[in-house]
Amino acid sequence: PPPRLSEDADVSVLLIEAGGESGIKHSIPAACGDVQLVDGDWQLKTTPQATSHRAYTGQKSNWPRGKLLGGSSQLNYMAYVRGDAADYDSWAAMGNHGWDWESVLPFFLRSEDATLARETGAGALNSSAHGFGGPLPVRYKSPANPLAEAFVQSAVAAGHPLRDYNDGDASGASRFQQTVFGSGRRGSTADAFLYPA
Repeated sequence: PPPRLSEDADVSVLLIEAGGESGIKHSIPAACGDVQLVDGDWQLKTTPQATSHRAYTGQKSNWPRGKLLGGSSQLNYMAYVRGDAADYDSWAAMGNHGWDWESVLPFFLRSEDATLARETGAGALNSSAHGFGGPLPVRYKSPANPLAEAFVQSAVAAGHPLRDYNDGDASGASRFQQTVFGSGRRGSTADAFLYPA
């Protein structure tokens, strides 16, 4: 892939964000719920759902979207999920040249610093589907939740494949991959890409 604009010393990049800087709570993964529905969140709601969301007022659920530097990556649950290769290929087939899986995969690989191979647990890893040394941390949730581990093992025992859901085929069972630095701090896009530039 070509270099990022922020990597070129001869180029200036203007970033326009609606909100300001994040606070200390935004860097703490367990504080996700505390940084939603407050300043820094657009506080959006879904449209009313006819057959679900019955426990929610007006059958509408919260749709947290970040209004601060780093956007929604400052208040989401840090799930690292690329999607399925077939979706990317279908976008390319609709005329979106360069959006097929094989074209976008190098950008994902270049962005990642995956520590998945060094971690233990019930996760299958396709190392060719991950990058190492990039700015965005990708790791398994740590410490692993025993109930989640039991769920993965039960799915495998029931015949579902143990797989890396970020290798282009999301079918099967896997541990949760997330964007958290080794120190335990949230790996937002601001922390991974903007502040280092």
